[in-house]
Parts: sequence; structure tokens; C-alpha cells
Amino acid sequence: MSHDLRQGAITFAASNIKTALLRAIEHVVEVSKNSKLKAESKAEMANEVRYIAERYGITERQAILFCVCMERGPRRVDYDDLAHHLDLSKIRILRYASDIDALVHRRLLRYRDAKEEDDFDVPVPVIRSLKHNEVYEQPKRTGLDCSELFDLLREWFDDLNNSAITPGDLWDEISNLLMDNKHISFTGSARYMREEPTKIEKIV
Repeated sequence: MSHDLRQGAITFAASNIKTALLRAIEHVVEVSKNSKLKAESKAEMANEVRYIAERYGITERQAILFCVCMERGPRRVDYDDLAHHLDLSKIRILRYASDIDALVHRRLLRYRDAKEEDDFDVPVPVIRSLKHNEVYEQPKRTGLDCSELFDLLREWFDDLNNSAITPGDLWDEISNLLMDNKHISFTGSARYMREEPTKIEKIV
């Protein structure tokens, strides 16, 4: 990013640090509505989009989509909602499916049904953080103690019960989590998970 563009984002943030993130999202929502993502609209919200993208560590297009999801949701948003807000065809919006996948991976969105992947929502922790003008950060996954590890497992099993994650993806997450926390004595079972996946899938 050029010095001028970065300075613009910094200037915007400094204008009202206590509500900068919420104000940036609000501005993007207003400018992007019925914009068809035309060049003039992108220019009008450029500083805000860059600011959001930098804060969340996502791309600028993902930042716009995230803002729209916040406005159209935060509960039960689908591709029709995105198309309606941006005044784009459904086919055009489907080209952004990989961006939605990236937002889900960043835990800023969550598929309501991981098998279908046709609608999604904004998780409560993301909304809670935004209320305090804070960026949601994924829980750390290494160097955990037993309590932290089980809190994370509980969250994932809640996602499974809500169909927000598939059993196969959950198995991969748990396997990697245990392998990354070998200092906890019982995580030696991670070796079993990799060697006997069919048994683990039956348990899940």
C-alpha cells in the first residue's frame, strides 16, 4: 500500500478512535447499497474499506462483503441478500463464494449448515467484539491449558450441533488441536486419531 493510502486510513481511524470501526462499517454499508460496486462507489469508501481490511486481516472485497453481512444479518444471510444490497446479479455474487469461504475460515462468518453452504450468519463473539469497537480474534490454539482446550472443544461441538461444521471438518480440527498441544498429557490420543480415522468419525 502506498504512503498516501495508508495515511488516509490512519487519518480516518484517528478521527474518532472510540467508534472508528463501527463508523467505517456503517459508511461502507451506506455507500455500497445499490452501488453495483462501481469504481466511483469504491473510491468513495476506499479509506474505510482499507481500514476494515487492515484491522481484520482480510482483503478489501472481503471487507465489503463482511459489512453487508453485518447489515443484512447478522442472522441468516444468503447470497440473495448480498445481491439485493449491492444490486448485482446472483451469478455475479456467486463469483465471490471463495471470499465468503475465507471469512468463514477467519471465523467472521459461520455457515448455518456446513453441508449446504448457502446461507451464513455473523457469530455472536464477532458482534460482541464489534460492540466494543474491537476486532474479533480467533482463540489461540497452541500452548493451551486443559480448561482453554475444553472451552474450544465445547465451542466446536456446539457448532456441530448447529450444523455449522461437518463431522469430518470437526475431526480435522480436533486432530490438529491435540497435535499442537502435546504438552497436555492426554493429547497423545492425537496419534490414534490420525491412525484410526474411521473409529473417530463413528464417535463424532
